[in-house]
Amino acid sequence: MRICVATIRRITEYAPHPPETQLSPYHPMSWRTIFALLFVLALLAGCDAAAELIQPTPTPAPPTDTPTPRPPPPTPTPDLRPRYIVESGDSLWAIAARHGVSIEDLKQANRWGYGKVLTVGMEMIIPI
Repeated sequence: MRICVATIRRITEYAPHPPETQLSPYHPMSWRTIFALLFVLALLAGCDAAAELIQPTPTPAPPTDTPTPRPPPPTPTPDLRPRYIVESGDSLWAIAARHGVSIEDLKQANRWGYGKVLTVGMEMIIPI
């Protein structure tokens, strides 16, 4: 038994590994062929170490730590300010007068910048 184990260890540890350019893996004298023959002989002789070499290594079980639950993403606060859809013939002055706010408050609530123009269908926020 000790001879079998020592022989297989010697084969697996010290087997020459020539570059593939020297010998084909299927060449009759390749190290793979020699190793395979010695391995089969060890199996036939009843060597337990050879049987251990061909048994699959057990894979470790994945960690069973339960992941910590993530908090739900914050829900955005809805904008409850009243809105107005611009119609044909509307102007800033007419919209402000209709809702009882100043033109400046209307511009500030809608981030009105230089060069911005009213267009039909535009949604405007009416400040409270």
